[in-house]
Amino acid sequence: MKTPQKSNEDIRSDGDAFIDAYLRARDELGRLDGVVAVGFGRKEVVDKLTADLSITAFVLEKIPDSEIPPDQQVPPTFEGYRTDVRVVPDITPAKCDNEDKYDSIEGGIQIQARNENSSFSGDDGKGTLGCIVRKRGNDKFKNHYLLTADHVLNTDNARRGGLVHHPYAPPAGDTTGSQVIAFIEDYGWRESVDYTAHRPSGEEFPMSGYIDCGIARLDLESRCCGIACSADNVQFDTTITDLDPDDATNNTIADVRDLSLDFAIAMPLDDIGTATDANRVVKVGRTTGRTVGIVTAVNSAALDGGDIIAGLLEVEFDPASTTDGVNCKGNALFIEGGDSGALVLDMNNNAVGLAFGTKTRPDDGRISCFACHIVAVLDTLRISIPTTGGTSHGSTLATDGSGIARYGGSIADVSDSGNVLFSSQAVAGTLKSASPAYPPRELQLVEDFVNRLRETRDGQFLHDAYVRSIREIGYLIRNKRQVMVTWHRNKGPAFLAAIADHLRGIATSIPVEIDGISRTTMLTNLERVLLEHGSRELRDTIESQRDAVMRCNEATTAEECIRILGYAETEAIA
Repeated sequence: MKTPQKSNEDIRSDGDAFIDAYLRARDELGRLDGVVAVGFGRKEVVDKLTADLSITAFVLEKIPDSEIPPDQQVPPTFEGYRTDVRVVPDITPAKCDNEDKYDSIEGGIQIQARNENSSFSGDDGKGTLGCIVRKRGNDKFKNHYLLTADHVLNTDNARRGGLVHHPYAPPAGDTTGSQVIAFIEDYGWRESVDYTAHRPSGEEFPMSGYIDCGIARLDLESRCCGIACSADNVQFDTTITDLDPDDATNNTIADVRDLSLDFAIAMPLDDIGTATDANRVVKVGRTTGRTVGIVTAVNSAALDGGDIIAGLLEVEFDPASTTDGVNCKGNALFIEGGDSGALVLDMNNNAVGLAFGTKTRPDDGRISCFACHIVAVLDTLRISIPTTGGTSHGSTLATDGSGIARYGGSIADVSDSGNVLFSSQAVAGTLKSASPAYPPRELQLVEDFVNRLRETRDGQFLHDAYVRSIREIGYLIRNKRQVMVTWHRNKGPAFLAAIADHLRGIATSIPVEIDGISRTTMLTNLERVLLEHGSRELRDTIESQRDAVMRCNEATTAEECIRILGYAETEAIA
């Protein structure tokens, strides 16, 4: 008995059955001669997209059925579901032209990689920063990287040991208008990889797919001397610039979504093929800015320099997204040259892919975007995406080992802006948020204290802990309300100013109490709130240095603090 052909409504009513059939078709149809990949998407008839969702076989060329043995032909249906056969097109990596400069490094802006001593200049290699990411199982403050396409980083042999510039790599000797924002520490990926796909139900299944991706470590070094630290070399944000043109507070990434086995992204609303937000995706690239697209195929395939690449997300421009049916360049394209590396998100701000190229169909000239599945990228690079609360696989807040907490762990939601010092705006004598312009004599006094402090074992540990933690403490005081209130109510800015004045030789001693608040009270309350809101590294640092801090808290001068630490060291040896 012939199996009835199943409609979109049948798929909607039992999506798991469709995905199960697709997984079987991937194995069975994938063994046919000429089939190079099997995905799913909207069926094509006479080179036009229909509303019907189908299981799609990708081939290098279409051959008349009369020339194909019956047992090697793609059947019109598979287990009742429509099938389709598409010709694999050539893919063209993106290049670029926009030169806008941003004060804060974030997703959607232009970058360009070069070797440190390269004299090469030009447009080659300009691309898009997808988003800021973090390595897994590591909640340390400096664990921040930029994510983009590998072919953006692999320019001028800059793959390892190279520098990433924003907005462009200047000619030799020209340092104006551009800055080094990151260092390329390792090789990227441009190949097919095995990864674990996650169905919407959470069930895992082994998959393979092509990825074009790489990361570079953000330059987050700052110099600390005594009390004050200089600002970070790079300020950054985990947002995507202009992701929501109507609401800048909605430029954040909500969560990570795996589309590898998610039929809903390619399912039109009705029999006409009307796309809805359930089918749309968005990206912000350095060339075409924010564009909206429609997912036309999942686990698609293409040709890259003659090589077959598969397991791709395929997207076309949504003409209904603009008043004139084209992008800002006047073309009906989801991405153009230079948009490579842009993060692709669904309309709920869930990361779904990483854009890396376009394809031109040889039969009708229609152009689509190709993106890597984001989970394949994250799993291969062992990274996670900072999200605003989502805990799916690949989010920094995930607890399955794919976030910054180790498996089963948890981590406080500490977003890092890249700024530094915890200072007050209104307290006289308070240090400001950059290296203070001390006179040479005062600066020498501060440096002498640091050197003598580090001559003691506990003093060295204490100063190392200070340098390691001050940036995160500064961020928490500026951006976490509970920490900010505790710091100010307990006269933290005034105590900090008093310590600075003493180290500079302006004051002969450090007060033990200011406006009725003792140093012990201030330190105790600050410790409590930092332990509650700080990262794991900060919590460990506070607990390991608590005794040394409280011993120095008894001192009224720098000399007394050094003597106390040295005495404690002598007692410990004895």
